[in-house]
Amino acid sequence: MKRPPFVLAFLALTLASACAADVPTGSQTAAESGTVDAGANEAIEATLDTYFEAVSRMDLELFLTIWADPGDVSVVSPVGRLQSLEDLEGFFQGMRDTYSEIELRRSNVSIRTQGTTAWVAFDFEVDGVAADGSPVVFSGWETQVQRNTGDGWRIAHVHYSVPAAAPAAQ
Repeated sequence: MKRPPFVLAFLALTLASACAADVPTGSQTAAESGTVDAGANEAIEATLDTYFEAVSRMDLELFLTIWADPGDVSVVSPVGRLQSLEDLEGFFQGMRDTYSEIELRRSNVSIRTQGTTAWVAFDFEVDGVAADGSPVVFSGWETQVQRNTGDGWRIAHVHYSVPAAAPAAQ
């Protein structure tokens, strides 16, 4: 197994501002808060489906359709921060250069909403093939902040991490 330099930064491919107007302050679900319609979880899951499809297809154009504000990127990852559309485009190109195939899966999804803001946490697994044909397998955790916009639920911020490598034995 090979862990490429982009180790999961592509999951961080998330844009937008950090929802300054509706920062979540509670841990209520949509049903408990009464502020989000009953279909919110399904709509948020649909945004996640598009996110996973865009990453697996390495499709930047599709990826940009699910962001609250593609002109304002906010991504925190183990390999750095993305803060502009240019950062994101460069990251996608690096992903295309690094991988010939990517399969991205999620599990253990937790969705919380308050008003027009949702925070979504999940575990992810990546199985892929590097450009040189070698297998790539890794996993980690991701949190997304989503905002309910006029176009539906859109990603405003992503923060993800991967397990730290064990220190080398001395």
